[in-house]
Amino acid sequence: MSTITTIEDFSNEIFYEIFEYLYGTDIYIAFSILNSRFQQLLHCPFLQYKIRIDDRPMKQNTVDELQQISHVIKNYIFSISIQTCRPTTEIISLCNFDSSYQNLQCLIFNLDQPNIILMILPKLTQLPKLYSLTIENMYKLHICKIYPLVLNLSKLKYFKIETCYIDVFADHSLPIATHKQLSSIEHLIIKHSCSIEELDSFLSYTPKVQRLNFFIHGNKKTSLNLLSLNHLRHLTSLSIKVRSMKFDRFENLINQFKFHLKTLSLRIWSRNKNYLNAYRWERIILQNLPQLEHFSMKYLVRFRNDDQPPLHSDEPNEFLTSFWLQRQWLLKIEIKCDFIICIIDAYKKQWFEYDRQEQKIYSFEELSKSRQLIIDDISAKTLNNIHNYIKYVLSVMQIDHLVIQQKIFVDKLAEILCLLRELDSLDVSMISFLYPRQVTLDEVMEIFRSTTHIKITKLRVRKISKIEEINFFLAFCPLIKQLEINELPKINVEFFLRSLLIQIRNRSKFQNLRLICIQLPTADDKMILKLNQMIQVENLLVDFKIKRIEEKIFVEWK
Repeated sequence: MSTITTIEDFSNEIFYEIFEYLYGTDIYIAFSILNSRFQQLLHCPFLQYKIRIDDRPMKQNTVDELQQISHVIKNYIFSISIQTCRPTTEIISLCNFDSSYQNLQCLIFNLDQPNIILMILPKLTQLPKLYSLTIENMYKLHICKIYPLVLNLSKLKYFKIETCYIDVFADHSLPIATHKQLSSIEHLIIKHSCSIEELDSFLSYTPKVQRLNFFIHGNKKTSLNLLSLNHLRHLTSLSIKVRSMKFDRFENLINQFKFHLKTLSLRIWSRNKNYLNAYRWERIILQNLPQLEHFSMKYLVRFRNDDQPPLHSDEPNEFLTSFWLQRQWLLKIEIKCDFIICIIDAYKKQWFEYDRQEQKIYSFEELSKSRQLIIDDISAKTLNNIHNYIKYVLSVMQIDHLVIQQKIFVDKLAEILCLLRELDSLDVSMISFLYPRQVTLDEVMEIFRSTTHIKITKLRVRKISKIEEINFFLAFCPLIKQLEINELPKINVEFFLRSLLIQIRNRSKFQNLRLICIQLPTADDKMILKLNQMIQVENLLVDFKIKRIEEKIFVEWK
């Protein structure tokens, strides 16, 4: 085989692959001045340039250079992304689109001046292959003026519009479309709040839409009978964000989409407990969405000390009937910031299922014991009120698996474990004995006395800085069978494993432990041989196996 010693020896195909990771202006500036071969390469019809204009420091001569380059390669430009707050005249000069952009298929605008987009949109009708358009703006957009201009783009297949500031009480409706005004859009994302009337008017122009994403606010008391969606016969994927809407009204909205939906994704801000009524959801899906294959929902409840949501008085977790278990659509709960988020989604393989295949068929019993709570990104104030948060969680369902994705003070960890008495697994990022204060010996002893009920058999600690931290976990989790450590930043792996195995060998109460997994970026076959030899020579284990799967080292024994 020949050896490649210079960049010029690379094939054109390799350069095309490299260019996929670069922006068009960088490609042209770097390669156009090299030699004739690269000049020809840069004008190859297979090459698709991606242009990005943002707020990185750019002098006027750089802007002129960008315009010059764009003029030279405009036939090969595939996408342009403009994310800037530059002066209006400068942006307009950069957006002088016409039919000479023969291959321009994708445009993304994120401009802080809403009037500019109204000046640019009429020019886009001249682009012969514009299939994708995204408009994002943190300020108010003139929705009523933007939609008609977008609907004039006859080749458009994908349209996304997003803004945070819109008057939810104003009417942004369009006239209902006639047959001659229909759009070719197949994927529509409306990321601004809209009413029933506005949604109905928007969708009257898009009979070919297959994937739809919209955000609807329940403040406006309009009749759902006004919604006419019979023309959306191609719709298969629906994603809805809902705020402040009662479930009865929401159910009527969902029932309007009696089509061939295969995917339904929901994000709901509400305190109406009926959103967690599994039997009503089961009826809705069976009666109106019989072809549904993928279902996911996030139900968000704001939790404040002075305004806490009422507890669920019904039977906890009704999402464990055969309907939900057969489809593996399961409920889990997350405490994040000051929200409690109830999530229904397809079951995913757990961290401790080492021997499972990704497509493993689980028994109903296994799935019914997969109830998970995730704690992430919560403040000290929330931690001080964690008792009430978990009380609400337990009114929804019992918890089998706990995941804490942030560093936590050992005293607070003990408090949480005392509340969750059915835990089978614990996954914790890192514990602290020093912050916000140093824990005393008396407090440690009290922790041990208060956690004697713990039944945890599977433990993962993402990061430990001292071996004493693992000793602490082993002390109050005597039934542990599986142990996983993801990061040992300051500890030698041989020292750690030797110390751990010696303790396990000498303490009869840790006889349940049968598997240790350690993740190391430096793990290789030589390390496995060295650890295997250490265990054998020092007689640390009998009848054991040690193996490596990528960065993870597994030690298992009988």
